[in-house]
Amino acid sequence: MAAMSGNGIASPALERRAGRRGQLSERAGVLDLQSDLLGGWVRVTAPDPATPFWREQDVTRHSYGSLRCGLERGSAIALREAQLEAIGRIARAALAASDRDDQGETARLAMAAGRLCQEIAGHWPPSAVEVPRR
Repeated sequence: MAAMSGNGIASPALERRAGRRGQLSERAGVLDLQSDLLGGWVRVTAPDPATPFWREQDVTRHSYGSLRCGLERGSAIALREAQLEAIGRIARAALAASDRDDQGETARLAMAAGRLCQEIAGHWPPSAVEVPRR
């Protein structure tokens, strides 16, 4: 399950009260997901050009595949849409860096967008993306 409050922050309480399907605030980029495989509720921030990976507030990384496992349909759709939006934002930033002739930033962002695409197909296992909690 996933839900967003009026201020763009995902809210488990709102989900329980309203029974709404998950949505992602493009501006905030925060999504709450409920998964028994992840130990209950987890709040994640979508990838962006500065930090091109799914992460919790404490910067614990997650792969798209590990976040998607065990989600109910509405949450899986919200996560999918957030993944697609993140890929687009990062690819646009890579093109902008290319227009500025910033080869290092172009390469970093293009590789990040490509990795996010490959995560959809399962080519990046969670162990290659995630940093385990201690």
